[in-house]
Amino acid sequence: MESVAAGGTVIDPEVVRLMLRRRQMNEPLGRLTSRERAVLGLMAEGRMNADIAAALHVSQPTVAKSIGSIFLKLGLSEGDGHRGCWPC
Repeated sequence: MESVAAGGTVIDPEVVRLMLRRRQMNEPLGRLTSRERAVLGLMAEGRMNADIAAALHVSQPTVAKSIGSIFLKLGLSEGDGHRGCWPC
């Protein structure tokens, strides 16, 4: 209260948290799930689907589904030459 009385500003930490979350959700990468971010990170390392599946302890079809979801959320289409197979 002293800060406000002195002309300062006080913002509720919950309001700040919600604002930051909303900003992250509006950014393309903020729309990805933690699994999708992990897959994308391994893709960025140049790993193949089988390697990604092994690293994350999931099946290759699960990796392919995650890749498809990543491309969809990032606004990429199969017409751009992207498929659920990252270099297979």
